[in-house]
Amino acid sequence: MRIAYLFFLLFLINCEKLTRDEDIKKEITQLDTVSKGKSVDELNIKKTMELDERLIGTWRYTEVINSGLGALYTSMTTDFFLQFKENGVVINWQGDSYVGSKDANFNSTAGNNSQSGKWKTDRDKGLLYFIDSVTNESVHTKYYVENNRMMLSNDNKKQVYERIE
Repeated sequence: MRIAYLFFLLFLINCEKLTRDEDIKKEITQLDTVSKGKSVDELNIKKTMELDERLIGTWRYTEVINSGLGALYTSMTTDFFLQFKENGVVINWQGDSYVGSKDANFNSTAGNNSQSGKWKTDRDKGLLYFIDSVTNESVHTKYYVENNRMMLSNDNKKQVYERIE
């Protein structure tokens, strides 16, 4: 359940399945069983995974939602954070949300809402794995890193994170 929550916070969409290109699907057909509750240990795929040192640090994704026109215009902005540590721990949390319109502005403080787990990558396939520390269950997404930008993609959803430390 914790890994599902972690994944939900990362993508903020109700995804029924993880993105898999046909080529990737052929190469890693074992991963279908991960979504059925199998652990990474049971699948014996840890040996091919590593920590991509380019991810180590803290990253921020800002979601902006706009609605309405003119006097009815409203905007909401929320920051989401990922921190990849050298020891293979990943922590994610939601930052504050800001809502503004013509007549009012609101700030919602997120409080203590962090989740942690483990992370691994398969650089050859461009896959980032989030592993629940308790159950050892795993989900994955495609990733791409260049300089201080990281893109995570799942189905038709893409999120660009910027390195903040």
